Amino acid sequence: MSVLEAGALGGVVLILGFGALWAFYGSGKVFAMGVVYVLITSSYSLLLRRLPLLDVMFLSSGFVVRVAAGAFALGVTPTWWLMMCTYSLALLLGFGKRKGELLLLKKGGVDPEQTRSSLRGYTVMLLDVIIGFCVLLSVFGYLGFAMFRRDPWIIASVVPVAVGMLHYLRLAWRSNWIEVPERLLLRSPMLLVSVIAWLACVVIAGIN
Repeated sequence: MSVLEAGALGGVVLILGFGALWAFYGSGKVFAMGVVYVLITSSYSLLLRRLPLLDVMFLSSGFVVRVAAGAFALGVTPTWWLMMCTYSLALLLGFGKRKGELLLLKKGGVDPEQTRSSLRGYTVMLLDVIIGFCVLLSVFGYLGFAMFRRDPWIIASVVPVAVGMLHYLRLAWRSNWIEVPERLLLRSPMLLVSVIAWLACVVIAGIN
């Protein structure tokens, strides 16, 4: 498939997607979030994926837009705490993936810039600092969300979230498994227990 054909196909898919959004939700907030999401992904693909730091920061904002769109589709307004949690967690996973890629490429003796040009602006030390900051931001954001909800079980769920996030940070600083988050979850009993405990608190809160 040529570049022209791929562009034409992408344009058709884009028009159909916007048409479906318009048909189901009209020209309201959900449609606006769809437009913003397309702008974010297009900007990332065309330019920002080559720029260190901005690549992850901009791509992570796409997750926030998707969460906001889902909330608006359900007829609710997402809180700033929820948006903060989503963004900080997306940043954590994104920068963690960059560290995993950097370590694996260096281990294989491959120049990181040959696979992803933005990696030229990263170092392991810089990524460790950023990952630590993202963990603190995620825990703080979830604590704010829990206090906003004022549900005792949601507030209690802060404990497994904090334990899980700190354990994730420990693994992130010690290994390159962080490149694949699901592998971390399967290999770390502490992370798995934290997720199960958090889910139990959320389910109980929903029942009550």
